[in-house]
Amino acid sequence: RDDKPSLREQRLDVSGVDGESLLVAEGESARNDASLFIQPSSEVQKTIENVCAAAGPRLVLTLNPQFRDVDDTLDFLAKKTGLLGSIGGFLGGKAAFTNSMDSLGFEETFSLQEFVVTGTQVRIFKAYPFGWRIFALSDRDDEPAISLGSSGADRPDYNVIAEVLEANK
Repeated sequence: RDDKPSLREQRLDVSGVDGESLLVAEGESARNDASLFIQPSSEVQKTIENVCAAAGPRLVLTLNPQFRDVDDTLDFLAKKTGLLGSIGGFLGGKAAFTNSMDSLGFEETFSLQEFVVTGTQVRIFKAYPFGWRIFALSDRDDEPAISLGSSGADRPDYNVIAEVLEANK
């Protein structure tokens, strides 16, 4: 084998159009190998768990994870214990999957999300090693976003953002 590092890609999505992939960079020594999941969804949970188990202390990353998108009713149910939680998880709720990813040690290091809260367009932003920051956007393109502060290490939910917006009126 050549002493140069190599990169290989494995497509993970069955359709071939969703962009879910696993990139593996193999260094001169196995201890320098790294794996990167691109756009992983809950459908590849077992693959992520297997790669993490095989990687041991080596680096495993996710880029643009699709399972971190907004929660829906099934996700709300899946977070519950008992029968309702089981039904929510079976029907597509992602709570068990996100819990698995959290237990594997995945942490958000960069995130930029945009949505509307109480009629105001909002962006929340996180860049390691800093916490989450909240911005309100103007209706005018020529006006900059207004910083509404920080929520620290925890991602601000809708209610926190609504409270911050109300306090800054």
